[in-house]
Amino acid sequence: MVIDAALNFADAHGLAKLTVRALADDLGVGAMSLYHHVPNKDALLDALVDAVHEEMLLPSVEGD
Repeated sequence: MVIDAALNFADAHGLAKLTVRALADDLGVGAMSLYHHVPNKDALLDALVDAVHEEMLLPSVEGD
């Protein structure tokens, strides 16, 4: 849920505006509560990269 919200935030406001505090405000929670899910902004960005990578459709290695 936190990562989905971060993706939505980045889509709406831009990645440069994404901070743990800004995301917490967007979710209506305290910033400290997000630190139970991600330890810092770098970890949040890493999780975003992983989430986007999971959505990517890679070509099949089978066939021509």
